Amino acid sequence: MIEDVFARHLRSGAEPPEGLIASGRPDRRFAVYRNNVVHSLTTALATRFPATQRLLGIECFQACAQLFVESYKPISPVMMFYGDDFPAYLTTLPSLTNWPFLADVARIEVARTRAYHTIDRAPLRLKVGDADEIETYLNRVFNPHPAASVFHSPYPAGTIWAASGTAEALPPEAWRDETIAVTRAAYEVQVSLVPRGTAICIDAIGKGVVLGEAIAIACHADEEYDPALILATLLRCNLLVDPQQESDHESS
Repeated sequence: MIEDVFARHLRSGAEPPEGLIASGRPDRRFAVYRNNVVHSLTTALATRFPATQRLLGIECFQACAQLFVESYKPISPVMMFYGDDFPAYLTTLPSLTNWPFLADVARIEVARTRAYHTIDRAPLRLKVGDADEIETYLNRVFNPHPAASVFHSPYPAGTIWAASGTAEALPPEAWRDETIAVTRAAYEVQVSLVPRGTAICIDAIGKGVVLGEAIAIACHADEEYDPALILATLLRCNLLVDPQQESDHESS
């Protein structure tokens, strides 16, 4: 395909493809077009990853972004979603080996974009103190909320993300692993630190495991995990979809 050849030359920095017709100097016009494309894509990355850019500094971030642009072309015309692979790409750069937490900070920013723009669903709510309702729900299958992303980081990625706009350094005691949940409450995206085991629980729920068993799987991974705390977190952080609202949506 002609478009594929053109795109390949754009990404590689090679000379214009053979047969390119343009008034004046085709090579110069092609170089201008390439620079515009690179600038647009690196600007899109800077917009989507502001905390990552603040941590790296503008010049270093731009260098990393340009390397990424050379290897990853957009798969959607919607630029707000460009860069889903950027966190993983950061782990491949030798110059960032002293910044191992950076990829997880970028993962938070990817999750925030997805959470903000995903479909709206009412989160699961339970009546406080209603033991019968809780018992019933523990034996049901739920879906993770489409706006929710939960992952465990071996670094204090959530704390670093939150502090990225300040000049304060984290004290040594703050450098511990964290589990991060990115969710949306109404129209506001929230980033929360949640109990360890929540990510394991959500992963099991996403595979169709009933709620009670998913909590048990998380607690089996580490005896220190608190099942009541994990359940409370699923509800407080809007991590599950209300099945009644989901049924209404499917029937409409």
